[in-house]
Amino acid sequence: MPWHATSAGRVLLAYQTREQQNAILEREGLAKITPFTVVDLPMLRDILGQVARQGYSVVRNESTLGLGAIGAPVVGKSQNIIGVLSLAFPDDKVLPSEEPRLVRLLLDAAGELSLRSGAPVYMPAAGKVSSDSA
Repeated sequence: MPWHATSAGRVLLAYQTREQQNAILEREGLAKITPFTVVDLPMLRDILGQVARQGYSVVRNESTLGLGAIGAPVVGKSQNIIGVLSLAFPDDKVLPSEEPRLVRLLLDAAGELSLRSGAPVYMPAAGKVSSDSA
């Protein structure tokens, strides 16, 4: 799936440098997969900034109609991203008001995986996590 339209892809993009983001997005493009897929680059950059600040991504109906997903980074010993833990759900079964509880559970699980992977701490918000080149 395209990086720009998935929760995992957005988490990975959010922790890249601007140059790395540009290279990935130029290579992959911004395909409109559903009517809800964000294909406006300035809007996507705003979303990626928000993902980096809050430490997770939520998408609904952007890669597949009827599908929602939340993604959180898993970090390693050097606080670099080694993966993304995602939760996918039927969009009509999870209300937006239920997202904060699911985000917290996902961040807790990603934090546990990170600590087991050698991360000294789990702080996925901006400035706390780095990313290896994609």
